Amino acid sequence: EQAREAKRVKEANELLHGLYFEDIEEGMKDAYAKTITNADIITFAGISGDTNPVHLNHEFASETMFEGRVAHGMLTASLISTVIGTKLPGPGCVYVGQNLCFKAPVKVGDTVIKGETVIARIEPGEPAFLDERARKQAEAAVAQAEAALALAKTQITVAEADLNNAQRQLNRAFDLHERGTTSDAALETAETAVDIASAQLDSAHATADMRMSEVAAARAVLTQPGERTLDEEEACCVDIRAPVSGKVLSVASTSARPVTAGTTLLTIGPTDDLEIVVELLSTDAVRLAAGAPAHIERWGGDMALDAVVREIEPAAFTKVSALGIEEQRVRVVLDFADGVDVPPLGHNFRVYARIVEWSADNALRLPISALFRDGADWAVFVVRDGTAHLTSIDIGQRNSDEAEVLSGLEAGDRVITHPSDRVAQGTLVEARAAGN
Repeated sequence: EQAREAKRVKEANELLHGLYFEDIEEGMKDAYAKTITNADIITFAGISGDTNPVHLNHEFASETMFEGRVAHGMLTASLISTVIGTKLPGPGCVYVGQNLCFKAPVKVGDTVIKGETVIARIEPGEPAFLDERARKQAEAAVAQAEAALALAKTQITVAEADLNNAQRQLNRAFDLHERGTTSDAALETAETAVDIASAQLDSAHATADMRMSEVAAARAVLTQPGERTLDEEEACCVDIRAPVSGKVLSVASTSARPVTAGTTLLTIGPTDDLEIVVELLSTDAVRLAAGAPAHIERWGGDMALDAVVREIEPAAFTKVSALGIEEQRVRVVLDFADGVDVPPLGHNFRVYARIVEWSADNALRLPISALFRDGADWAVFVVRDGTAHLTSIDIGQRNSDEAEVLSGLEAGDRVITHPSDRVAQGTLVEARAAGN
């Protein structure tokens, strides 16, 4: 009874056991498909202790480069063990190691070194499936190339026979020439025949090599998706190294995808050498010159940063404003002024710039809110002895806050800002207390 039970257990174990090593053959395949659920991610986070919010918090993950939650990389990698332990070779098999290749080896913010850091890996795409007619045409091309190769090999045999015969004729002519029974011309003719036969043999070998390449090219057309050999897979990929040193500013896509020539893979730049690009209306840009001082504000700190205009681009571009109006704009490039302690700004950070178009020492200024038109002239109301006096003035440069006074006012004159239609020549006025 015990022997029968042991036999039954052994047979059951044999049914459960996967393939033995000697049963495994090249080309065997198997797969395991699983949809990763929210419960899987939460469970894996609890088991592994990896509670990174990029896996668990949608709001946080949506602001990252992934634009949403992603499963743990090792969660998906663990499915390799599932295939090996349950499918191929199957139960009883335990694997001891694996190599993982991540398709986007660098992330935003990584520092890369020119010519050293591998920033991407490109592998050729899978060949297209062949329809029935294309497959038959490819098979016919293979047969034609193989027939041409066979003909080339036959030509090698013929060329070798010709060379052997020419060599024998040369040996015979040399013996006869030594005995004085043949002429020098006959010996030279025999030597030339050997040279010609040797060249024809070399030509036949070159033709055969060419035909072999044609056979390989014709067979390559018949390659179906997934039929690459292990050697081809190991040698297939091209490592793209960083063309410049700096930081990775953006990655076009973190997932493997087909790309064509000229496709942007990622953006790299030296963040320690920043420039500021300001878009101005073309009517404003024409009033500026290289070297003009500027002030960078609202960058995140309390103090404005000094900058200098380096370049005004010579070409404008059309941009539609928020009101739907087409505007011609010009890019103006600024550099931080020498000696400025540049804060940790980065690529595409938003700042505000004030560029100095004109400046003068001891200029007489007044608030732009005090100005109004009096016919064709500029005018203000000057307060003298508690009454308003209409005064025409000449102004020079101005901005959104102040205007330069060329004539009509003196330093210390008091003017009315935002005068209403109730203010006229001789109107009694009273200074308003601050804050009212």
